[in-house]
Amino acid sequence: MSVPSWRDKLKAFKALGMRLDLSNDGCSNAPDFNFKECCVEHDFYYRNDEGVTGVSRSEADKRLRKCIQKRWRLPVVPWLYWGVVRTVGWMPWRKNQKKIDSGEIPPLNTVIVYHDNPD
Repeated sequence: MSVPSWRDKLKAFKALGMRLDLSNDGCSNAPDFNFKECCVEHDFYYRNDEGVTGVSRSEADKRLRKCIQKRWRLPVVPWLYWGVVRTVGWMPWRKNQKKIDSGEIPPLNTVIVYHDNPD
């Protein structure tokens, strides 16, 4: 049985009407090179509730490193990016978790109800 990708999870969340923070800044202030998609996935996990996505900060960082390794031949680059997010990534991670905890970012299980003909 294969593990669902973050895009599969995203589709499932959307189908259930869950709210998600899909904002991203690529690889933040670092070059995106040919692995911007890896950084977008990393942002998805950092900006959404780990209780819903099932991915911890440590796992998100590990996935970033492995994704970059698939796209970059020099082994130092994935480890460099991983080292930076492990060292300073706790700041944006915690900031987003505080927003989720305070209700500033609506809970991901909040269902969005659309009405075709509002009464």
